[in-house]
Amino acid sequence: HGFAPKYRDAEIRYFLKTGIAKDGRFLAYMLRPNMADDDINDIIAFFRSDDPSVRSADTTIGLTDYNFIGKTYNAFKASPAPYRANVKRPSESQPVALGRYLVDNIGCYHCHSKSLKSLNSINPEQTGGYLAGGATLKGEGGKEIKASNITPDKNTGIGDYTKEDFRKALKDGQAPHRKLRPPMEKFEYLTDKEIDAIYAYLMTVPAKSNAVLNL
Repeated sequence: HGFAPKYRDAEIRYFLKTGIAKDGRFLAYMLRPNMADDDINDIIAFFRSDDPSVRSADTTIGLTDYNFIGKTYNAFKASPAPYRANVKRPSESQPVALGRYLVDNIGCYHCHSKSLKSLNSINPEQTGGYLAGGATLKGEGGKEIKASNITPDKNTGIGDYTKEDFRKALKDGQAPHRKLRPPMEKFEYLTDKEIDAIYAYLMTVPAKSNAVLNL
């Protein structure tokens, strides 16, 4: 089960909320300071389950490490998040609040903003180019791909998407005028109400004109 047997529940919870591992290392990409306690408890239960995706495996192959730029960013820009206790997940009766919560904790804004180096995990809206796209990601075959603009701008974003269009894009990977490409995944695990909540929230975000071009 990877790191789970080596960590107590409280240590996993602290790691996910602050980015600080059991050995004291700070791992910026793990930050989820605004995640609800119940959702973190569910993640811990999943880590400790017999699901094939979290079964013990040989981890001597494919180990990753920060490159020089990543280490420099961690040293001078990134910092641990404060530990926030008693965080509640918004209910489905608050679709905009729930959508904001999901955009934060699923990590939509990580990829769909200006750069992975400008993320603000505590206050996501303060991330540079929040949700207006442009971050460079690795696509199929290692080819670079720019993340799209998902603000409600009608010309360069998703302002002309209907709720049904948005559901189809997230669940089937099919946008109105194009097929979505990796690393964008299919969010088949999200319910229609959760996807509708994300859509409701995105429609409240200030529209930003930013045409993202991919060859």
